[in-house]
Amino acid sequence: MALALQAAPEALPRVAAHLGERARELLAAAARPAERREVAAAVRELLGLADVMPLFAAGARHAGPGLAVLGEDARRQIAQRLPRALGLVLLAEAARAAADEARAEGVVLAVRGAWSRPLGS
Repeated sequence: MALALQAAPEALPRVAAHLGERARELLAAAARPAERREVAAAVRELLGLADVMPLFAAGARHAGPGLAVLGEDARRQIAQRLPRALGLVLLAEAARAAADEARAEGVVLAVRGAWSRPLGS
């Protein structure tokens, strides 16, 4: 991403404003010197990522846990307001986060069960 942003340095301030504190590493990486072919390859790679914008996919992964707590109908309604490809990405990330949450809850219950049994049983 940092290499690709070197192709459009005018976008750096806007991206940094959206990322806030987390932009520090990205800005540092974008400031490092890179060969023109490396920058062009990074741009081609970003353009080749799925049919969705790479930043949307990253945002959907970040929003997935928040969406996972909503009911399935609410998630579907949100996704339907987006272009189909973006809505599908959003639903997939929410499902992944819900599955991760269910696995984590299963581990917690298993650990609690192990602690509640007397030693040696």
